[in-house]
Amino acid sequence: MSRFGLVGPTYQSQSPLASADFCMNWYPEIIETGMGKSQVTLYPTPGLSVFATLPGPSVPAMYQINGRLFAKSGPNLIEPLSNGGFNTWGAILDDGLPASFASSPQQLLIASAGAAYVFNLQTNTLTQIPPATFPGPVSLVSFIDGFFLALIAGSQQIFASALLDATTWPPLSTTIVSVFPDNLLSMIATHRELVLFGLKSTVVYDDTGNFPFPFDVNPSGFIEQGTIARFSPVRLDNSVFWLGGDERGAPIAWRAQGYSPIRVSTHAVEFAWQGYAVVSDAISYSYQDQGHTFWVIFFPSANATWVYDAATNMWHQRGFWNINKAAFDAHHSQCHAFIFGKHLVGDWSSGNLYQMAIPFQTGGTWNFAADAGKDIRRVRRAPHISTEDQWIFHSQLQVSVETGLGPQPPLQGSTVGTQVPLSLTLRDSNNVLWTITVNTAGNLISSAGSVNPAQTLVLNDSATGTTSWQIGITIGGLLTTASVAFNPANPQTYALTDGGPSIAFNLVVTQAGLLQTQQQFEYLARGPFLNLRWSDDGGHSWSNEYARDCGQAGNFRTRVIWRRLGRSRDRVYEINCSDQIGWRIIDAYLQAAPGYEPQERFSKNLAKVA
Repeated sequence: MSRFGLVGPTYQSQSPLASADFCMNWYPEIIETGMGKSQVTLYPTPGLSVFATLPGPSVPAMYQINGRLFAKSGPNLIEPLSNGGFNTWGAILDDGLPASFASSPQQLLIASAGAAYVFNLQTNTLTQIPPATFPGPVSLVSFIDGFFLALIAGSQQIFASALLDATTWPPLSTTIVSVFPDNLLSMIATHRELVLFGLKSTVVYDDTGNFPFPFDVNPSGFIEQGTIARFSPVRLDNSVFWLGGDERGAPIAWRAQGYSPIRVSTHAVEFAWQGYAVVSDAISYSYQDQGHTFWVIFFPSANATWVYDAATNMWHQRGFWNINKAAFDAHHSQCHAFIFGKHLVGDWSSGNLYQMAIPFQTGGTWNFAADAGKDIRRVRRAPHISTEDQWIFHSQLQVSVETGLGPQPPLQGSTVGTQVPLSLTLRDSNNVLWTITVNTAGNLISSAGSVNPAQTLVLNDSATGTTSWQIGITIGGLLTTASVAFNPANPQTYALTDGGPSIAFNLVVTQAGLLQTQQQFEYLARGPFLNLRWSDDGGHSWSNEYARDCGQAGNFRTRVIWRRLGRSRDRVYEINCSDQIGWRIIDAYLQAAPGYEPQERFSKNLAKVA
């Protein structure tokens, strides 16, 4: 068998016939010795566990100083504590967007919804700076060399505070950035310099000790690229990264190398971004883990998350699998802080503050292998397999996945890998959501208070399939059926499994409208499932999925192989999985003729004589 490049980053080109590579919820890691079994592996992206639940509708910004963590959550300044509790220190204006934080050892300056606040870190008091202090709303704040700095929204003006005093802003301690005509959109402090972004250009200011405004233009610090998103610039890998553009177009991801912009996005990534209706609302954060420095970009309007790994210069995507849409939502994070020895991230859809960590196993149990209890769907779509569009006969595909990682007690499932939902969610006439489950005896149980979205379920009768019935629920929790217009496309069954899960049932309706359950099959102990499908038309349509058991706990010698895979002129393989373990993909091998026969890598030949 021959390697064929299953492991790799996301690169979906304009035409899927050119490249359809896709990497979701895995990240590539290069084996640095160069002599591993594979040169690059896929490791699982982190899972999430609720660390604290804050009172606001989201957690758009966090900041840590001297072992203390501060967060904006709705109209509140919150201090999360190491035990998962929190203190609320006061009210701040809220526009749903991230707040900007800057601090000295004694004071925390906050800009939120155009207003500026000072939090005294010694007395724990929050005070709003009088709005008349500035000629307009404060967009962003920063701190360099003892001076707090404030950027005025929709202008070219920045202000500097008195030395080490965010409550005092001398009226003359201000400047107008005039080296380019555009208003300032963003700023970030790095290497004791203030980087100021316009839409088309960027300029760097240094502390020159001038009076009354202590900063001035660095003659060398001019970059012919601006930014398109106020919250996109971040510091990582000893540099500044941002989403940029100029009068010629956007967006492109840039890295500052000195005062020169270096493009780090790819044509495929840029093509995806240019398909978004809005990119100016992008929000970035960075973090480092296990030697990887990640730049995470959340696109709220596009509902997508992209990640750049500075260690490998590769892109991957992260997302939350929405089972109701059968599609990925953005990853549930938009800001980050490393504190209390933990990576903490704030949710964009709730007040949850999550701990984020790579999956690991203790005592047979997997930790952080899920997103707050929800399965993480991981997908990798491989490069094309084609030899000048000639027929290739696919005999066997083996994925080198780390097997034997199943939890204890083992997973439960059918021998064919059928995934059956645990519940159904219905809404009554009072808009109360009900969760419908089934017990081992096949009895349906309804309970009020579901947090899942309501479903609409219409079934055709199980006898003749000629009548349609909508499943509903009363305000007392009793299931009902109501005759509706017949549609032959409606299913005749809806599968449910008991909470074991040990037995799967089909929910059916008789021709007279009577709701019943029928046992479908009994679940068996199993290992984690890895699923395979493929496309023979460049990724436009796909085969059915075929599952393989990756071994219960301790079955480390399990081989994951698919055989008799047919023929194609051009094939794209895709694997996916969602069982809650730490999935690690080492390589993949294909036996196909012509062109895919075993071959030894050059590094292996070197190892023989090393």
